[in-house]
Amino acid sequence: MNLLVPNWRRAWRMLSVQLAALAVVFGSLPADAQASVLDLVGVPAARVPAVLGEILAGILILVMPRLLNFIVAIYLIAIGLIGIALVILAVGIACWLNDWLLP
Repeated sequence: MNLLVPNWRRAWRMLSVQLAALAVVFGSLPADAQASVLDLVGVPAARVPAVLGEILAGILILVMPRLLNFIVAIYLIAIGLIGIALVILAVGIACWLNDWLLP
């Protein structure tokens, strides 16, 4: 069987070690040096926690595919509740404006 990467487990381990070393080196840099590296890459410093959360969520979904079902379900419930709240708010504002404009 021909594999794209013959010894992929060793390659994955080596990549994870290199990424961990990169994270340690980046963490040891002063704050202004970290900001300049992030500017060079094009990621604003305020966006870093969101990017890390997205990467972590992607890894968790790859490791545990059933997790995707829960994430999608929670997302759909949240969007539905927000939509219902916006409709109720819009109806309330319309009623208030109707009473205010037409006494």
